Amino acid sequence: IRCCFVLDKNEIAKPGMKEIFMRAITPEGKVIADNNDEEHQFSFNGVKGLFSMKKEVDYQNQEMEVCMYLEIKSPIPAGDYIIEVYTDEVEIGKTTFKLK
Repeated sequence: IRCCFVLDKNEIAKPGMKEIFMRAITPEGKVIADNNDEEHQFSFNGVKGLFSMKKEVDYQNQEMEVCMYLEIKSPIPAGDYIIEVYTDEVEIGKTTFKLK
């Protein structure tokens, strides 16, 4: 699964290294993750949950394109999937796609 997006220019955000988390959610509502241990969880919106992958980027308050690639290691069902993207514990993007 490839997820590309643009981090907008933001002059008031603190520049530096940022962890970006992506959650790929199956039609059954499960997060695709390598494991469900503490190492594969992050905090967002006041709760902890699984992430599908994370990437560290050097954000310098300028518009920046980011692409994340999630390798699927076992068969996944057809249906509607949700992709959520987070940084600094808040959702910064969301989209859906249909797998046939």
